[in-house]
Amino acid sequence: MPTNEVWMPGLLLAHMATPFLAGLVVLTMTAIAKDGDLKWAEANDAALDLVILSIGATGPLLLDDRFRKNFSPYIAVFGIMLVLVNLLLAGALVARRKQRKDLSITFGNVLFDFVLGIASVVMTTWAFYFAYTSVGG
Repeated sequence: MPTNEVWMPGLLLAHMATPFLAGLVVLTMTAIAKDGDLKWAEANDAALDLVILSIGATGPLLLDDRFRKNFSPYIAVFGIMLVLVNLLLAGALVARRKQRKDLSITFGNVLFDFVLGIASVVMTTWAFYFAYTSVGG
């Protein structure tokens, strides 16, 4: 493979899958080390961690030379919009934490939180995919 080509699976593995798996490791250790039963707040924290991971993963996307060259005037707007949408998802999770009364950990209680967290990861992964396939060939 020539050095100027981007290998998409490797890129996604480096910028999205590795931090995602590290987050799962931290979540697993937190669940194992917790005294007593898990509560809904831990699931909400995990979803919020996924959103934070997605915000952090946006930086490498905006620093890539090929992407900056192709979208030069719009790269900042693209990155800002991606981060702002992720922040809106984080805000929804924080608001949900404030309003939540039933703290039991059931499928129905955690589904919406995990959907928001996974949506954030999917959106950022899609941005990487779009940047390196549609723009760069």
